[in-house]
Amino acid sequence: MTIQPTVSDILLFYLLLLLLGTALFYVFDRLQDHNRDWKISRARLMTCRKCGQVFLLRRQSQNRKCPECGGNSGEFRYPRSEIQQNFR
Repeated sequence: MTIQPTVSDILLFYLLLLLLGTALFYVFDRLQDHNRDWKISRARLMTCRKCGQVFLLRRQSQNRKCPECGGNSGEFRYPRSEIQQNFR
């Protein structure tokens, strides 16, 4: 006795397998969803007053000196443009 699968049996098996794979992927994705949450960085953007370089200062760092020239640094401020001042 040999088993001869028909085309409809093969298509049904393929669709069930595809549906099961999609369901498993959805469940796995929902379980891993908390790993993709955004975390706000506590690092700060700093700019050197001497050479003008902009760099990232990690929150654990105590040294606020520029990594390039060693000059003093301050908090980075976005430059203002004429367009921004016209809207005020």
